[in-house]
Amino acid sequence: MSVIDASRQETGMEGAQGLHLQSNEVEEDFSRRMERVAEQASSYAATLRRCTACVLPETFPGISFNDQGVCSICQNFQEPEYPGLEKLSSDLQDQLTPNGKVLVCLSGGRDSCYILHLIHEFGFDVIAYTYDWGMVTTAARENMSRMCGDLGIEHVLVSPDIRQNRVRIHRALRAWLKKPKLGTIPILMAGDKPYFRWAREIARERGDIPAVLADHPMETTGFKAMLAGATFSPNQAGGVSYRLGPTGMAKMALSYGLHAAQSPGMFPALFKEGLTGFVDYYLRKHDFVRPFSYIPWEEEQLEELLRSKYDWSSGEDRSSSSWRMGDGTAPFYNLMYQIGLGMTEHDTLRSNQIRYGLMERSEAITRLETDNRFNSLGLASYFVTVGIDLQWAGSRIEEFAFQSLGHEGN
Repeated sequence: MSVIDASRQETGMEGAQGLHLQSNEVEEDFSRRMERVAEQASSYAATLRRCTACVLPETFPGISFNDQGVCSICQNFQEPEYPGLEKLSSDLQDQLTPNGKVLVCLSGGRDSCYILHLIHEFGFDVIAYTYDWGMVTTAARENMSRMCGDLGIEHVLVSPDIRQNRVRIHRALRAWLKKPKLGTIPILMAGDKPYFRWAREIARERGDIPAVLADHPMETTGFKAMLAGATFSPNQAGGVSYRLGPTGMAKMALSYGLHAAQSPGMFPALFKEGLTGFVDYYLRKHDFVRPFSYIPWEEEQLEELLRSKYDWSSGEDRSSSSWRMGDGTAPFYNLMYQIGLGMTEHDTLRSNQIRYGLMERSEAITRLETDNRFNSLGLASYFVTVGIDLQWAGSRIEEFAFQSLGHEGN
């Protein structure tokens, strides 16, 4: 059965599931206004020049095109070689300690759930680990509970005081919305970065057991840090990397500091979650076993297996795509990127799939019509969960859209 390590939880967990809004609970006026903004952003996206090989637009930071219209990222891409499942199993076996256990980082999304299944299928004695910072969706929690229960896997849950965490998110989000800048959106998600540190801590306490992480090159976005001044090498743009050079880190710190000076309500988040998250994400070692560096990431195959075997849910009612379905902040930040850049992180996902030979460009364009479809229920759920008034937030988003797109909100 699924076991939660209650000793890892701090106080304030009552009601930590958050507000799971139903469609009839969302204010009709809010939905109508946000849908209008989303339509304007989509119209803007359709006007942008895009790479003729992938689907990245001209607004992607630092991008350039050759005479054939192929972007600089595609030009420098080198497809990796995959050692295969047998090598993955062998390498994990070599890292086992006497207790024979393996820690699998589990978020409730499709990739981590698939890897949990895979490592269990190998026959390893698996412990699942989750860091719940208050923005994990109900669908993701249900997926984790169902899988760990079906597989008879111990599930270690690490969580801060979720009510307090949401208060901090509320403060930072209000300050951000008063002076929105795309380059500092990640400060709103900084609270989830201890995920990496706690994974290593749990693995150490359980006997220095190997820790498995389900990240993969397809989900590398790059542009989020680049908007704040960071510079990525061409190879990093197509792979998994958590490292920045000194210049990039300095530019990011300056960008965040200047924004906080303009909107002082961001200072607490910047000096607490921001600094901690920066260290956890960019400076600490990420010495995990990564199965998707051994095997290609096959989206349809892994989703089909999860749905058929574990009744896995992608939370379709409040998420336009099963990617990031476990993150309650995704509907918000993807809308803001769509307004400001005419693209979302889904544009980078589909572009990576094209480069890796997993998808044709024509299919990627079709998929993006669904991926970038606005979901008012997901957006409203995020605001209500952290205590932000929908009408106030809607007005701030309309103002940002007017500044970016030049259209009136009403």
